[in-house]
Amino acid sequence: MHNLILLSHQLPAIGLPTKSIVNMGTWFLYEISSKDSQARYLLKTSKEAFFLNEQGEKISLVQDKEPYQIKNIVYFSDLPKPPSVQDNYAI
Repeated sequence: MHNLILLSHQLPAIGLPTKSIVNMGTWFLYEISSKDSQARYLLKTSKEAFFLNEQGEKISLVQDKEPYQIKNIVYFSDLPKPPSVQDNYAI
């Protein structure tokens, strides 16, 4: 799995607060492949997971044992990210 770096306007249906939570690592956004031809992304929150289309619109709640394959984890390059652990230590 690799990072897929997008600009925030590339997923217009996802709100800025949600994108910020994803970039901070509290929730996770994945690019996926699925039997559902509309499902392009999966948003994993602290309680639920949702299939999203190519614009970031919610399609459905992910049901247990529903097949999908994670391709990449998504981050937004034009939004703040927390500093990494490596950034806090001098080598």
